[in-house]
Amino acid sequence: MKVAFYLYTIAVMLACVSAGTMALSAYLICRRRTYVYALAFFAGYFLDLVLIFQYEYLGLTYESFEALYYRIDMPLLKMALSLVALQSLWMISREHFGVRGRASLAVPAAAFVALSLATAYGLAETAFRQWAYYGLRQVFLGGMVVFWLWSYHALPDSAEKVRLARYRRFVIAAGVVVTCIFIEDTLVIFFMSPDSSLLPDAFPVYLSGRNFSENLFALSLAALCLRSAGHRLGLRFNEPIRVDGDARRAYVDDMLPSFGARHGLSPRELEVLELIIDGSDNQNIASALHLAVGTVKAHVHNIMRKTDCANREELVRAFWAE
Repeated sequence: MKVAFYLYTIAVMLACVSAGTMALSAYLICRRRTYVYALAFFAGYFLDLVLIFQYEYLGLTYESFEALYYRIDMPLLKMALSLVALQSLWMISREHFGVRGRASLAVPAAAFVALSLATAYGLAETAFRQWAYYGLRQVFLGGMVVFWLWSYHALPDSAEKVRLARYRRFVIAAGVVVTCIFIEDTLVIFFMSPDSSLLPDAFPVYLSGRNFSENLFALSLAALCLRSAGHRLGLRFNEPIRVDGDARRAYVDDMLPSFGARHGLSPRELEVLELIIDGSDNQNIASALHLAVGTVKAHVHNIMRKTDCANREELVRAFWAE
């Protein structure tokens, strides 16, 4: 059993390393900040697993664990790592919905830290204290799920809804998994003890040190990150694939409406932008859209102004970074 849990923990850690590496690679290609936040999440979660790994496999005995069953080991460090992981997910959520302001960034983090400290140092060492301390993670995650669903339904723009619809099922599934995390913590902390006669020796030791539903959540995020980052790397931000490539064309068609909505581009400006992305000059754009060259120049100027880009190369990079 010890070997099985050892391999299981290593597998989850490797998944975090793989996803974090892919996120870093994608960021270096497209410079999209969400990949930096994803890297921070997997780094925080990986280090949290390192603490579990060290606790279980570097000297802890079953006898010593029995006396420390409800202790929260290194609460400050665990709180810091949890904050890094959770705040990273929150920053990704803010980025997707265009939320700005320091209050929306600082208030959730400050509330999490204050409640974690109050729980760790203000309550007696009991099962409830342990449950409440780790339950704050689920409250934070559950709040993000509610934020996603509420913000999605409140979006007035159909293009933005189309862009975010791909994540809707995942967010709903995340809500289910967060509920499972809460239930699993409740069962393990309140209804299991290290001397349980219903379980094999040492099994409660390994069960109490991890949450399988939480691991499933992290692995799902790793799979999503690997898929997204792999897609970005396939498009090759610095060297876009052929204009007539199916993957590139599908990506342009998918992202053009949301890019236009984000920067307030008109339908005609979107048509001009699409041809700019394809590499057309003003004369070719004028011929394709049956416009005067002067009119095309005016549209290009307006696009540059609205997107805050100095030239076509910067505009194309801004689109691919989107």
